[in-house]
Amino acid sequence: MNFISKYSTFCNAFYMTVLGLVMPAYAMLYYVTGFKFDPTKGEIAWITIVIGAFLVGLSYLTLTEREGFKFKLLRVLFSLTLMLTTYGCVRVSLTIVQSDSGNVDFIIQAMFYAIPITFVLSAVVIFAGLFPKIVA
Repeated sequence: MNFISKYSTFCNAFYMTVLGLVMPAYAMLYYVTGFKFDPTKGEIAWITIVIGAFLVGLSYLTLTEREGFKFKLLRVLFSLTLMLTTYGCVRVSLTIVQSDSGNVDFIIQAMFYAIPITFVLSAVVIFAGLFPKIVA
C-alpha cells in the first residue's frame, strides 16, 4: 500500500471540509466586523473559484462510473480547481506570515499555520492520486 492510497481518504475529506467551511467563515467574518457585504472584484472571483471547486470536487468524488467522457472531464476540472485553490491557499498563507499577529494566542497561531499547510499537502496527495500513471 503506497502513501497516496493510504492517505487519500483523509486528504479528500480534509480538502472538501475546508472548502465547505471557507465561505461560511468568510461571511461570518464580514458579519462580525460590522462591514456591509460589499466584496471587491477579486473577492468575487475567489468566491466563485471556491464554490466551483467545492461543487466540482463533490461531483467528482461521488461519481460512481469511473470511465468515459464525463469522468475525464470532471477529473480535468477537479485538477484545475485543485491547482487554483492551492494557489489561493498559498497566497493566504503568505499574507498570514507577513502580517503582525499581535497578542494572538499560540494555539490560534498554530492553527492558522497548520490548516493551510495541511490543505496544500492534501491537495498534492489528491493531485497525485488523480494521475497515478504520471506520478508513479
